[in-house]
Amino acid sequence: MNRRSVYRYMAAALMMIVPAPGRFAVGILLAIELNLLMLTGTYFRSAVSRLRLGYISDALVILFLVCATMFYRQLLVIIIPEAALQLGFILYLPAVSSYCLEGIFSVKSAQLSERLPACLHDSLRYSLGMLLFFLFRDIAGYGTISYPTTLGIDELVLFDASRVSAFSFFATIPGTLIVLAGAVIAVLFVLNKRDIVRRAEQEALHD
Repeated sequence: MNRRSVYRYMAAALMMIVPAPGRFAVGILLAIELNLLMLTGTYFRSAVSRLRLGYISDALVILFLVCATMFYRQLLVIIIPEAALQLGFILYLPAVSSYCLEGIFSVKSAQLSERLPACLHDSLRYSLGMLLFFLFRDIAGYGTISYPTTLGIDELVLFDASRVSAFSFFATIPGTLIVLAGAVIAVLFVLNKRDIVRRAEQEALHD
């Protein structure tokens, strides 16, 4: 991971995580959607690139991602209507996020056999971090671990969150921003330390 990846993840988190309800069930549904969009979008990008339509192909890919999101939302309406109602416009954020678009558009010259594993590896890694973040918000803010079912969103109660009201702050948007900022600072600190160690090793080799 480099600084560019950190900033890219941060932009995606600000768009997809911060506005979303701090429930683990929501994180699961958004992670599934994101990976489906990356999978189908990469295939569609590869197909339209063969037509050599220039900038029109980029617009077609964005249109495809929005249509795929609408299809995913309709599936949720059928399977988990409560979740579809709760998420609302948030379901469309992965389709237009810089993370998803850059992941699909940044590897135009690569073959599909190379592009697809790279995109999925990247999105799965981001999804894991996103799920851990939603899990933290769910436990700290509500004292539960929620999960989607065909009957709606169910939850496993761990403790009474009303007795630890200070932690509920992390389920709010300001609390989410603070946790994200802390995570970015920690990652950048580790990267800086890694760069210092590498430079020291290179200088030692030259000496």
